[in-house]
Amino acid sequence: MTVKHLYKHSFFVIISLLIVSCSGVKDVRQARILDAYELPSSASVKPIALTKIASKMRRGTNIGVLYVGVHCNIPVPLKWRSSRTVSYDINDLEQVFHEELESKGYEIVGSEDNLFEGRDYSAAELMIAAKIDNLKFDGCSVRNDGMMYGSIFMEIEWQLYDPFKKELLGSVKTEGSAKIEVFTDEGYLIMFEDAFAVATNNLLAKKSFAKLVTSSSKKKD
Repeated sequence: MTVKHLYKHSFFVIISLLIVSCSGVKDVRQARILDAYELPSSASVKPIALTKIASKMRRGTNIGVLYVGVHCNIPVPLKWRSSRTVSYDINDLEQVFHEELESKGYEIVGSEDNLFEGRDYSAAELMIAAKIDNLKFDGCSVRNDGMMYGSIFMEIEWQLYDPFKKELLGSVKTEGSAKIEVFTDEGYLIMFEDAFAVATNNLLAKKSFAKLVTSSSKKKD
């Protein structure tokens, strides 16, 4: 970074902090980040596939406020999926899900490495679908270019399905949240993905989830 760019960056951060101090932005509820449930050493983890991400909220549901204006003091109600700033990309969220589970030793299947054949879930012994039940956001954007800061909170219901028995095994609910304190490019999308990552992390903290995705190893004679 050149001295000129460093100066511009520092100036922008200072202005950002000044705007924060006189804005109407408030923090939404923040979720606890839980420790992953420790799997028994005898447990065998089933191959998992995230097959769907959906929303229970109706289009047009009020999910929070985006403050605009030089001082972030003009509130604009945000509606669910009313623009690209309040939408999500299933591929990006799937990658977040994969990273969280793989970091804890879970086996994930259904990648798109072969672009001609698409996703292959045939190796999955457990399919998971994520349903976003609730979303709250409060943030600020003084320019119409995706630069913003704020905080976000979400509630997700995870449904677990056995593709061989063709039955729903159960569901687990978790919370996720994220916060950005200075103007950041594509801030909303970053917060959305980070909150989804926390909700995914908290899924791994549930003993009920661990029981559904593992099976005890049997000793051979």
